[in-house]
Amino acid sequence: MRTKTSTDFAEIKQACTRNGEALKRFPYTWGEIQQVHTVGRYDIVEYLEREMNSDNLTQNVRFATYVDGKDCHQSSKTLEGALLLAFDNAVNDVNSRAAFYAAKVLGING
Repeated sequence: MRTKTSTDFAEIKQACTRNGEALKRFPYTWGEIQQVHTVGRYDIVEYLEREMNSDNLTQNVRFATYVDGKDCHQSSKTLEGALLLAFDNAVNDVNSRAAFYAAKVLGING
């Protein structure tokens, strides 16, 4: 049975301040947090993806986006792609395709 998980960024930030092991043990919904990257108002959670309907982790690294501490509900395969998603989400609505096209033009796979 899966444990209760969270995507609440305030909780993630609190785990970050404790230590790296606390961060890895944080019950993140989408997998095991490896690191949190912050650029101004944008936060990107780097995590090992969890298999669907399982507690097993894959070796796939993903990057979840947050703007002003709010979950954008989008992930990318690359850090660069996640930054584009965060920028796009801050300016446009969640259905915008601007990050997708910007990534395509810049040759970013993510």
